Amino acid sequence: YKHKEAARSDIEAAARAYPSLPVKFQSFTFDDGTTCDLLSLDGTLPVTYSGHTYNIPVAIFFLSAHPHMPPMVYVRPTSSMEIKTGKHVDVSGRVFLPYLSNWKHSQSNTVQLLHLLREAFGQNPPVYAKQPARPPPTSNVGQPSIGFQTYPATQGNHTHSATPL
Repeated sequence: YKHKEAARSDIEAAARAYPSLPVKFQSFTFDDGTTCDLLSLDGTLPVTYSGHTYNIPVAIFFLSAHPHMPPMVYVRPTSSMEIKTGKHVDVSGRVFLPYLSNWKHSQSNTVQLLHLLREAFGQNPPVYAKQPARPPPTSNVGQPSIGFQTYPATQGNHTHSATPL
C-alpha cells in the first residue's frame, strides 16, 4: 500500500466502529480477469429497515492507493438471499454511491462511507430472502384427515394398526 499509515488509520477506525466487519486480506478479481490480494472489511453491516435491524453481508475492498482512491463495495448475499438491484446496487452486487464517485482523500473516510451505506440500504435494502422451493401438491385421498398413514404392525400372533407420530 502506497499510503500505509493513512490507509491503516482509516481501515482500523472503520473496523473499530463496525466490529461485525473484520479486516481481512483476500483475493479480488477485477473485470479484466486479473487478481490481486487486497485488504478488505468483510462481514455484515447492521441496517434498520421498517423498524427492524437486518445484517447485510458486504465486502469493502481497498486498492493499494487507498485512501487516495475510493474502496470498492459489494453486497455479498448468502445462499438464502438474492441481490435486489436498484439505484445503488447492480446485478453483481457492486455498490454505487455519490460519496464513492466524489471520494476525496482529504475529506472522505470509510466510517462515513459505512454510515451512508446504512442510510441507503435502510431506504432500499440491497438483498431479499429467497422464496423456499415449494414441493408439488400431494393428494390426501384415502388417507386419514390428520395426515398420517396407518401401517400394520405384527406382534406375536396378533396384528395391530399403528399410527406413527
